[in-house]
Amino acid sequence: MTIHLPFAQEWLTAAECDDLLAFLRGSIDAICNIVREDARRLAAALKPSATPRLMDRRFGDWRILADEYDHENWLDEDDAEQLDAVLEAVLVRGARFCPVLLTVVNEREEDIKAAGVITDVLRFLGDPARRWLDRRVLREVMSEARAMPAQ
Repeated sequence: MTIHLPFAQEWLTAAECDDLLAFLRGSIDAICNIVREDARRLAAALKPSATPRLMDRRFGDWRILADEYDHENWLDEDDAEQLDAVLEAVLVRGARFCPVLLTVVNEREEDIKAAGVITDVLRFLGDPARRWLDRRVLREVMSEARAMPAQ
């Protein structure tokens, strides 16, 4: 990194120039470290974690599974007001913004009957499923599973 201060020698001594350059280098390094750490946290919040299973519910012969899913997920240009809330939640409060794959399995037939992806879901660690589960996607997945002919 090279920093030039034109005409600095006219108002600063050589020692003051050296101190100013050291301060600027330190500040730039600190800012770069913050940006690098924020980028790492954002990338981690968008990818599935080491334990992707979020929910496993069983109802008779049926099982509903929710897993973090490696699928493209980000806010559109129209969601500018929500972007600030998502960035604050991820960077400050440690939230996750990874898509969730919702799967309905028939245990008796050992067959996946339906699946759907919940995108743009902001989840906090330890939150119950009722806080992040998109009921519209759940209804669609359940309707698809019910429409499948029984074997």
